[in-house]
Amino acid sequence: MSKAEIVSRLRFRCPHRHDGLTHHACYTKAHDQERVGFLDIEATSLNASFGYMLSYCIKPLGKPVVKPPISPTEIKNLTFDKRLCKQLLADLGTYDRLVTYYGIGYDLPFLRTRCLTHGLDFPPMGSIFHTDVYYTVKSKLRLHRNRMEVACDQFGIESKGHRLTPKVWQEAQAGHKPAIDYVLQHNVEDVISLEALWTKLQGHFRVNKTSA
Repeated sequence: MSKAEIVSRLRFRCPHRHDGLTHHACYTKAHDQERVGFLDIEATSLNASFGYMLSYCIKPLGKPVVKPPISPTEIKNLTFDKRLCKQLLADLGTYDRLVTYYGIGYDLPFLRTRCLTHGLDFPPMGSIFHTDVYYTVKSKLRLHRNRMEVACDQFGIESKGHRLTPKVWQEAQAGHKPAIDYVLQHNVEDVISLEALWTKLQGHFRVNKTSA
């Protein structure tokens, strides 16, 4: 059993108010039957009409990050994020639940738009469950801001080691590989922090059946 799973079990609270170690059956029903992936994307714009993905990261619970970036060639030949969208859709098929931070407002609508733009079938509503940690932070905590970085700082979780600047964004959008690699590292750090924050908040949100 990984450290992440042990912590997740300890912080889990079932309907009987027990943790996931003492009430294994409840934890199994809520989590173990689901393949959970922590998802975050980085893109050149907040708007999918003008922007495209530079990278996406999915971290399986307690396992290494899946982290494909765009290539400079894909930017120069104007195929942009088509390959990334195809690979993302293949990866999504291995999960039952996605966990995001403000994914409802940004990541998932952006991905859906880009996939459909490329003529790719994004998973229909109801096919993958979704938990958005942003709304747990917003409704269950009282922080001065509801950004993931603020929540992580509050609980001593490392985050944002590779901070992004306008210069990095511009260079990555132009296909400069060192800048793309820097954005990817930022992306990786975000899903690692997201998993740690989700683990910290176990027992403070419902494991619902809302779809992505």
